[in-house]
Amino acid sequence: AVQNSIFTNFLIAVFWGTCISFSLYALWHFELLGNIGKAIDKKLILPILFAIPFNAFFVLSGLTLKGDFQFKLFNIIQLVKAIGLALLLVLFVIVLKMDVQGAAWALVTEAIVTTIVLVFLFYKRYKPKFSIDLSLVKQNWGYGIKSWIGTLAQQSNDKLDQILIGFVATPQLLGLYT
Repeated sequence: AVQNSIFTNFLIAVFWGTCISFSLYALWHFELLGNIGKAIDKKLILPILFAIPFNAFFVLSGLTLKGDFQFKLFNIIQLVKAIGLALLLVLFVIVLKMDVQGAAWALVTEAIVTTIVLVFLFYKRYKPKFSIDLSLVKQNWGYGIKSWIGTLAQQSNDKLDQILIGFVATPQLLGLYT
């Protein structure tokens, strides 16, 4: 039942998002992201890394809604999320003139607001039990790792040219290429 899995999914999402954030931070810190990584300022990467666990929660929430046949609700949430991000980008980048830093904070703000809305919506709709379903954790771990590796390989293959250029070219050249 959805009611029994929501809290567990929330913890799994936060765990995976946090692991990904720390891994990316380590790669950036030890300058293992090529020229593009070297060009990213700490003030820019930290907000982006902070948003990753919230976005991981959004992904698992979407899977939960789709698994409960709530396609219309999920599509509405995705649409509002995209419009909200566009408005926040206008606010931070254009109105407040925060440049790229504003874009990063727009992403963070959108991720936090979306998470708050989803937590409220899930609590109201499903009345989740605040317990950990260990069998779900085991299932997600086994399937999730395989799925994540497959997705990572597929996306890396799709972006291989940009990844390779990112290691040797300047950010400006990669921007022109893409």
